Amino acid sequence: MQRWVLKSTVWTKLLDAHGFDLVDSDTVHDPGPDGGAPVATSLFRARSRGRHVL
Repeated sequence: MQRWVLKSTVWTKLLDAHGFDLVDSDTVHDPGPDGGAPVATSLFRARSRGRHVL
């Protein structure tokens, strides 16, 4: 499965550019399958500044 792996600073800038404030972030670590590469997934919670695009 292909994934976009962007640094937290990139996500923060993208959220800001689209009218969101970062509220919280966390990283979930998965050791991966036996012999496989570990995987880390970043979770972000953001709040709209009230600017809505229709």
